[in-house]
Amino acid sequence: MWFKNLCLYRLRSPWTLSAADFEEVLRTSPLNPVSGLSWTSEGWVSPRGDAQLVFAQEKQLLFAMGAEKKLLPSTVIRDVTAERARTFEQVKGFAPSRKQVRDLKEQVTNELLPRAFGQRRVTRAWLDTQTGWLAIDAGSLTLAESLVELLRKTLETLTVEMPDCDPGPGTQMTQWLAGGSVPDPFDLDD
Repeated sequence: MWFKNLCLYRLRSPWTLSAADFEEVLRTSPLNPVSGLSWTSEGWVSPRGDAQLVFAQEKQLLFAMGAEKKLLPSTVIRDVTAERARTFEQVKGFAPSRKQVRDLKEQVTNELLPRAFGQRRVTRAWLDTQTGWLAIDAGSLTLAESLVELLRKTLETLTVEMPDCDPGPGTQMTQWLAGGSVPDPFDLDD
């Protein structure tokens, strides 16, 4: 359950919700299984695998977003569509037009999607309500932004921003190397 990646955001306004109130708000948008012709679903899940959506310790809140996505490989769609196109040609006596092939592909996708396997992903977030930091365990900004977007939709009043680093970490480290000196506790090595 430890964070492997870190995307940091700063709250623009003070946090006013208690842990219990925050959990009640999150309960309005739980993760529902992907059903029917939907490809994805997002919602809130327990960060610890129990019934609680928010784990609170003093002024720290741990919560998690779950996302489920249907897996339907394009090769499967392409193969089934090609088979249907061959059957069409045998029955009708002529090859289907591009529009008919597109329609067949859409029909095949709609038929296979409800039977496709679902893949679930959980993204954890930690909120320090006292200092106003939101830390998200995400390896990409796209994944972190999807959690922030769902949090904005759920809370409706949330405003967060990424911290402004000037100069950025890469620029700063390049300057250290170019200058030949680094601040404590860092050391330059071969």
